Amino acid sequence: MRSFLFCLSTILLLQAPKHEAALFDLYKYDSTKPLNYQEKLVEQRDGAKIFEASYASPKGGRVPMYVVVPPGKGPFAGILFQHGGSQTRYTYLSEAVLLARVGALSLVLDDEPRDMDPMKPKEQRDEYIRMVMDMRRAVDLLLARGDVDRNRIGYVGHSYGSMLGSVLTAVDKRIKTFVYLGLFCASPI
Repeated sequence: MRSFLFCLSTILLLQAPKHEAALFDLYKYDSTKPLNYQEKLVEQRDGAKIFEASYASPKGGRVPMYVVVPPGKGPFAGILFQHGGSQTRYTYLSEAVLLARVGALSLVLDDEPRDMDPMKPKEQRDEYIRMVMDMRRAVDLLLARGDVDRNRIGYVGHSYGSMLGSVLTAVDKRIKTFVYLGLFCASPI
């Protein structure tokens, strides 16, 4: 519930002009720093190349992911996937391979919150900010590739990835399309 309230309050505050600059400052990072991108080809499936890869997080550490590259030379649409809680990058690998068939290059992130004390809201807030920065850095990576069309960048977030993506919507205008997935369960009465 805290995650939801943080994302909702961020979106609402971003709409308020007097708070806008301060909130955008929370998500700033040095985009000129090297990405320190690393990749290793692990599989070819249906003509797509699947790489296990990572890049440097603006807040330290590395962000692991799969990179799924369609056959051909592009320019391809670029899609960024962020899974939900209790999931991994493997969750959306099949979708990324399927999208490669129609010319989309995908980054399937495996970024998740680092251990944090649930009783420390500032620690939680800082972790959400770090993850949004990591996603912005993933967009930098897509745009740095010579085979991605900068006008066709999309984002797919599931559950936790949807909450983070809602903040990303407000702070990064390079992404043209957002898809948010959620699972709702109902109990019989």
